[in-house]
Amino acid sequence: MTAQNVPGDEWVELVPSNFEDDYSVVVEDAPIYLYPGDKPNRPVAGLPLRADAIQSGQVDRGVALWGRSQTDVDASVRVVPNIRIDGSNERAVTVSTSVQTDTYDRGDDFDTASDGYPVDLSPDETIQHLLLSIVEGEIDVELTTTDGDVVTIPVDGKASIDSYSVESVSISDPGSAPRIAGGWAGE
Repeated sequence: MTAQNVPGDEWVELVPSNFEDDYSVVVEDAPIYLYPGDKPNRPVAGLPLRADAIQSGQVDRGVALWGRSQTDVDASVRVVPNIRIDGSNERAVTVSTSVQTDTYDRGDDFDTASDGYPVDLSPDETIQHLLLSIVEGEIDVELTTTDGDVVTIPVDGKASIDSYSVESVSISDPGSAPRIAGGWAGE
């Protein structure tokens, strides 16, 4: 797990398109943009991740992950392949979550057991951390970044998104009505 240098003047392939499995991207010292698919042709694209962020997910064969520093400072990024969050949807599961907001003075929680879909988070504050505990099924998470970019990410029980700066989040159900619980912290 050697760190890769990710400059701000070009896109670097972090996860090659021949990889097919779970992954975790660890951003060490400067914020980056993370983009799935073909190499972007513009400098700002994808999910903004700040320094010290960890983003986990799953990629299909043929989909590469690209990274680019958000600043002139080169970012150091580590990719950890084959990291999974194992679980079974066939057993009873209790979901509880908390967000420590000692760094951020604002935050809230949500749970689709009492709230319905879509779950819309649009606070006056900027969301810095979003915690999703997904019990079963797949959901779509639409993020509107502080730069105005809109990114939609399908998320299932094997992935979590946990750190970035966004103005609003909309979580929608593509049909299976999975229960999710989560919270956010921001400033």
